[in-house]
Amino acid sequence: MATIGAYELAELYANNTNRCMFITGKAGTGKTTFLKHLRDTTTKNIAVVAPTGVAAINAEGVTIHSFFQLPTRPFPPTQEAYRLLFAEQRIRNRKRRLFKNLEILIIDEISMVRADVLDAIDAVLQHYRNRRQPFGGVQVIMFGDLFQLSPVVRSGEEEQLMRTYYQGPYFFNSLVMQNNSIIYIEFDHIYRQQNQQFVDILNEVRNNHLSPQSKELLNTRYIPDYQNTDSDFHITLTTHNNIANSINEKQLDKLQTQTFQFEARIKDIFPENIYPADQNLEVKVGARVMFIKNDDSPEKRYYNGKIGIVSEIDEEEGIITVECGSEVIQTARTTWENIRYQEDIETGKIEEETLGSFTQFPLRLAWAITIHKSQGLTFDNVIIDAANAFAAGQVYVALSRCRSLEGIVLTSSLDNVRLTNDNSVIEYTQNQPDIEQTRQQFALSKAQYKLNLLIEIYDLKQANHVIDQMIDLVTNAKSFNSISIKFLHSLSDSITQHIATTEKFQRQLAQIIISDKPDDDFLTQRLTAAANYFKPILEQFILKLRTMPCRTKNQQDAKDFGELLIELYIMVLKKIHLMTVTAQSPNIPDYFKGRESFQAPEFQLIEEKKTKKNTKKTTKKNTQNE
Repeated sequence: MATIGAYELAELYANNTNRCMFITGKAGTGKTTFLKHLRDTTTKNIAVVAPTGVAAINAEGVTIHSFFQLPTRPFPPTQEAYRLLFAEQRIRNRKRRLFKNLEILIIDEISMVRADVLDAIDAVLQHYRNRRQPFGGVQVIMFGDLFQLSPVVRSGEEEQLMRTYYQGPYFFNSLVMQNNSIIYIEFDHIYRQQNQQFVDILNEVRNNHLSPQSKELLNTRYIPDYQNTDSDFHITLTTHNNIANSINEKQLDKLQTQTFQFEARIKDIFPENIYPADQNLEVKVGARVMFIKNDDSPEKRYYNGKIGIVSEIDEEEGIITVECGSEVIQTARTTWENIRYQEDIETGKIEEETLGSFTQFPLRLAWAITIHKSQGLTFDNVIIDAANAFAAGQVYVALSRCRSLEGIVLTSSLDNVRLTNDNSVIEYTQNQPDIEQTRQQFALSKAQYKLNLLIEIYDLKQANHVIDQMIDLVTNAKSFNSISIKFLHSLSDSITQHIATTEKFQRQLAQIIISDKPDDDFLTQRLTAAANYFKPILEQFILKLRTMPCRTKNQQDAKDFGELLIELYIMVLKKIHLMTVTAQSPNIPDYFKGRESFQAPEFQLIEEKKTKKNTKKTTKKNTQNE
């Protein structure tokens, strides 16, 4: 374990534990690459969210506010505020099941997430998952660099809230973070810069310890009369959108070639605030452009941030040819998707549903770009207009976009530029455990997660909770036949009488697994015995469930009841299946393989014949009209 690096350790924690994590690292250390790898390879149910629409589209996820149905106002961490939030939300059964089946929540660009928003996420997940655990038991994995873009706190209500309830605006100031420990993993191998002297200077800027010698060296890149040329092109990084747009428009106007305009093709639901590219791309031959998306083709001809010059435009064929040095790339339109997450009721898997799409050339004018939009990109040569930096970390982001010190041109001396980062961020990062301590925690965290998975299989309270929901529905709806309540109570009784036995077995599992010398053979013996005992009980429960006599005349009540009925049916069948799987092998990878192999048989109630005016009718619905 001692030889395992940060990347491998992060993947082990993600796939073999339930520990919440903060994965961070300096610019260019591969955080985004790891996020995409984890999303594409994990066997857990996963959702990806981000604080802004563009960040969400880039991470191939959704916004925090849309996923959790959060309004845009700030959230005081009080019971009354959360009560109001839950009253306003319209979380239907399908979204509740999605929350229940969620295992990993990735939050990208966590540096921009305010403390009150993270506490609201915690409150929502606890509320709908009905658990007394941080984030309702969901493994939250946060990605970001606190030395880059910080949370936006507007003056007025937001500023007053932060001062009243929190020591600062950052996610680590949230109550859920203050009250719970997380795994902190810092990626430290820098892929962007290779020159150690430049790396050291960036570290000094990052930690507010820029030495006079380093500052003097940086100031040698202050070249006030620098003339940008095509042969030695430098992209300008500036602080505000209007400055970047002005530079790009002026440079485009200088070209004497024909202007082409390409309108984006927008299908179905794709809100304007998450457009990943220009809705109307105006471009000419000779224009300096940047690719804003990785090439999805096997050739991988371009990547997000690659710069070139337009050499040909074929409007009829829909092709823009870009020359990047000696490389010629014929570029067609590409498509971004606006997705939402939904749960497959039969398998419990969380899947993506496409709501709409945005199709446009993956290009942006690139004489200038904002520091904000440059985050995550890499350039060979940059002009940094840092005099108007308005947020801590902006200058660091701009400097760290470049591969080398020699590739930087400063338009103002650093003597007049704000370089300081927030001291609370520095203190937080410096007080985290080192990677060796994190390695040492892994074995216990893995054992605890293994225990949690096994305990959940033998947790019959989950089934009773669904039955309670069915009882509440029948009681409040008053449209069901008279036998419904009696039957549901008998269902509950058939589960309740075995809960004490399952809880005793769960305590025995804890003694076996959380031990200085865990005995795998003894664990397998106990799981086999438990499966042989509980499976016949649950199989009898399934048979009873198939005789469900509950009926209603109300279609909406029938639909709501049917969803709960199928949820209960699949939940119990899955427990039976996993009891068999874990009795054969209680290892975490085998558990997930077994879960993947689960297929619920079709569930239909015994059809009830109905006579009306001498006409016989039958129905195949899960609940039937009387």
